[in-house]
Amino acid sequence: MLEYETLERGIRVLSSDPAVDVGRRFELDPTRVCILPTGVLLLEKVSDLLGQPLQIGKGGLREGVILDLLNGSANGSSPERVAA
Repeated sequence: MLEYETLERGIRVLSSDPAVDVGRRFELDPTRVCILPTGVLLLEKVSDLLGQPLQIGKGGLREGVILDLLNGSANGSSPERVAA
């Protein structure tokens, strides 16, 4: 779960030291370390707008699209139409 406190801690860790040092500590490219705080702030805002913590999923975007298609929720399709 990505609760508010977890996201805040992530921002502090990512912003507390120079990007090169943080990158070395977490085996990340320093360029990526520079943009990660912005991504975490976006996640924090999404969580705030939804009014609940975010949950990390094990599947990817493609898996979600496939599951939506199988459940008939993508573009109003029904499972029978997808199977046909």
